[in-house]
Amino acid sequence: MLLEALAIIFGGSLGALSRYHIGIMIMARFPHPPIPFAMLVINVLGSIALGVVLGLNLNSQLLLATLATGYLGAFTTFSTFSVEAIQLWEKQYYRQFFEYIILTVSFCIIGYLIGFSLLV
Repeated sequence: MLLEALAIIFGGSLGALSRYHIGIMIMARFPHPPIPFAMLVINVLGSIALGVVLGLNLNSQLLLATLATGYLGAFTTFSTFSVEAIQLWEKQYYRQFFEYIILTVSFCIIGYLIGFSLLV
């Protein structure tokens, strides 16, 4: 139990750092997108990666805890997605609000399915 907790902490630390740095790189490349593009890309990449990890059918709970719960749990974020969606709504960017929600949910599900099916 302690080893799994440490694995999650380790993976989560790396996932959060990855999200931060990749987000900065995306925002530098696309400084004023109509929707929160960086978080969309990060969540889709994380969904693909989760599909791959789960498609591997890992026998190691420790590795699964490190990668799926720790790294990818910290790399992707539903809370930031929610905040950014509400910010679009509050600015009365209704079209962008719905686009962001539809694109994120659709692409994340499709991304997961693609990632999972790569190994099955």
